[in-house]
Amino acid sequence: MEQHISIRGRTARKMVKVANHMPILGHKAQNGELRARLSEHEKLWECPEHLMLTVIDMHLFKMELLQRRIASAANGDENNEDTLDTLDVSADNADEESDDNLKDDHIKQKSAEIKFQEAETEAAGIDDSKEHSEKIESVYEIDDKNDINDTLPTQNERGIIIQLHGGGYYGKLHNTYRDMAGLYNELSQGFDVLSVDYRVAPDNPYPAALDDAVAAYEWALKRDYPKENIFVVGDSAGGGLALALCLYLRDHNIQMPAGIITMSAWTDLTKSGESYEEKFDIDPIFGGSIDTLVYKEGYYRENDPEDPYISPVNGDYTGFPPMLMQVGEYEMLLSDTMTVAEKAKQAGVSVKEHIYPGMFHVFQMGLTRYPESKEAWVEIGKFFRYVRKM
Repeated sequence: MEQHISIRGRTARKMVKVANHMPILGHKAQNGELRARLSEHEKLWECPEHLMLTVIDMHLFKMELLQRRIASAANGDENNEDTLDTLDVSADNADEESDDNLKDDHIKQKSAEIKFQEAETEAAGIDDSKEHSEKIESVYEIDDKNDINDTLPTQNERGIIIQLHGGGYYGKLHNTYRDMAGLYNELSQGFDVLSVDYRVAPDNPYPAALDDAVAAYEWALKRDYPKENIFVVGDSAGGGLALALCLYLRDHNIQMPAGIITMSAWTDLTKSGESYEEKFDIDPIFGGSIDTLVYKEGYYRENDPEDPYISPVNGDYTGFPPMLMQVGEYEMLLSDTMTVAEKAKQAGVSVKEHIYPGMFHVFQMGLTRYPESKEAWVEIGKFFRYVRKM
């Protein structure tokens, strides 16, 4: 399948492999230690000037709400640049008996001018973006246009995308996810994006992450977003958490989202899928070692890793909304996506499963820098449009 991979895609894969297999630093990258250190010292993210970032303190964890500044200006917030305000939002939740965690919520609101990594500008210079992936029959209509802006809906409606970050249940939210939030906002034509910086292991093992995801989702529900405009997205561990969240919502008769998007979802913490062995030697990130995030057990500790809320691969997907599941061909976690997709299809769920030839774990973090990642984001935009037309 190498002939289907762009030059930039192959280069990105090679760079990722080298970075994760360097002496000393490669080991630290594979087990999450390097990412944790870099996250602690990364520069303050600069928010694009047309967006506004709001930090929401949920006491046990924090969330970040990215919104279009135009919507905020209508509320008189256009002059809030470089300020930090604290707002009490407990009043609108006072009558909710189950809202103990939100009653004393306060929002720290800050705005800053930024430049958004110039992703779209860089993408304009891509000259090897020919069709490079196998065309998989889709459950929704695919047009022939290949530009991100062509996937946008025609109406700017109120909606929210709840983003659950990856990191093996050890890593925290970092700037790449803020960049991804910007793309989600753009592709949905202005939906708010709520990035949940949930608690992680080893200090906060299961069920902390799931509890925080549920609390974030219920927070969004209380803001009266139209039910057809609520999406849950996640990558790697965040993809597994997105599925676990929706299993929990379904099991507890809580309104489900309109759609789910996963990137390289980690759904099998027992590591029983065939790809854990078949891709062990070629996975550019986790391959060749068992001293990686994939093999850490601190998240579930004394809990049964086969629990569907821990390993959603064991879940029942009856009643789930449409799902877009993207994964790379070279991943050890390939079977995690394939198995869930098949189970969901058997349960009657509308599923688009896309295995990107030659790609690696969460290659979409490349944003629009190489054709495969750009195609994945274009596909996400089309999925938003498909669900909103239902």
